[in-house]
Amino acid sequence: MISKSPRNIIIWVGTFRGLDCYDPTIDKWEHYTRYGDSPNTLSHHSVLSLHKDMQGNIWVGTYYGGV
Repeated sequence: MISKSPRNIIIWVGTFRGLDCYDPTIDKWEHYTRYGDSPNTLSHHSVLSLHKDMQGNIWVGTYYGGV
């Protein structure tokens, strides 16, 4: 799944191995995955859905962990 943010040209890609973020303005990729029980990590490594809300937050739905 790919979600492109029109304001700052960031491309978000959800995969079975986590969440990837690409910034084409600086040609840089970042990868996010589940890391322990930290509240600042994905709830599961399999990303099934992405949603950008009105405030610009990216919500990530995962296979076992929910949102």
